[in-house]
Amino acid sequence: AIVDGFQVDAANKAANTQCLLLNQCASNTLRNSMLHNGGAYGVYAINSLLNEFQNCSIYSNTSYGICNFNATIYMRNCDLRSNSSHGYFGTHQQPTYVTMENCLIRNNTQRGLSLGQFASGVLVNCNIVSNGNDGIGQTAAYSSWSIINCIIAGNGAYGAREAFSTQMGQLNLSY
Repeated sequence: AIVDGFQVDAANKAANTQCLLLNQCASNTLRNSMLHNGGAYGVYAINSLLNEFQNCSIYSNTSYGICNFNATIYMRNCDLRSNSSHGYFGTHQQPTYVTMENCLIRNNTQRGLSLGQFASGVLVNCNIVSNGNDGIGQTAAYSSWSIINCIIAGNGAYGAREAFSTQMGQLNLSY
């Protein structure tokens, strides 16, 4: 399915709600859309494949902009900003994958991007700036980031780091 020009303002919703739930979905594209003020997440993706976001803004959610649990997500020209926790979080215990191209990840209260156990991500030409904690963090073992030609600046703690127990984790930077 392709959805174009979608807006969800989930203000005044229950604490555990999300703007968009992708549960066992495949081959969905969301374009030119805004997801904001979710009670928990802007997007919660679980057991889903090939979900694509183009020219979307995901902001001001009370937890993560995107929470990815055993899903594959591709983002292009998106803005993840001002979420109360991380802009993007690939959860623990399940394989999760994200590729972001030409995205802006900014002003999130905690990390801009965070990977848990068995999660991986590729960032190409992205700006990760002004997040409250790390710009990019790996928080568990067996996770990896490939970061290509990105600007990582002005974050509260580290630009990019392997945090906590990251045995077998990888953080690859290239320009």
